[in-house]
Amino acid sequence: MKTKIAILGIVLSLLMSAVWASESVVGGNVVIDREIVDIRGNYFTVDTNQPINIDGRLTHWEVFAKNNNPVKLVIYRQNNGAFALVANSGTKTPSVGFNRFTLEPKVAVKAGDFVGMFFPQQGSVSFTLDPPSVPDFFDLSGTVLFSVPGANATDFAGSSNRRYSIRVVGRE
Repeated sequence: MKTKIAILGIVLSLLMSAVWASESVVGGNVVIDREIVDIRGNYFTVDTNQPINIDGRLTHWEVFAKNNNPVKLVIYRQNNGAFALVANSGTKTPSVGFNRFTLEPKVAVKAGDFVGMFFPQQGSVSFTLDPPSVPDFFDLSGTVLFSVPGANATDFAGSSNRRYSIRVVGRE
């Protein structure tokens, strides 16, 4: 059953990609049902797996949610090894499954900017955990950086090798 749902999620994501082919600005990962959600809240992440591909304006963001706990999109830019906050969305409460939210006003981004999230409560956006499975809190070389609960948006304290089901799209 889980395999059928995962395949359906991939097909749905590919169909939506074809429908929205005019959206040439893309960042983040394929939005499919993944196995895991975070068990803590009040923390920020930045996902460095797939940075934004070209300069443009973001019009939408997409997530696959395992529950309906709120989430907020955060866009980061890396300067000299540090991350700066570019923009964030309002907090959204997703439905379980695929969600697409409009960004108003549109968000100006540059190629290389990163997609991140803020989880005010327990996480809802599904992710896959790739080896190594135990993050080293003093090694910030993983594909996702995260803050300790309650830290501000750019105080990343740890990392892990994750692939979140979140994506941003827009136009040049």
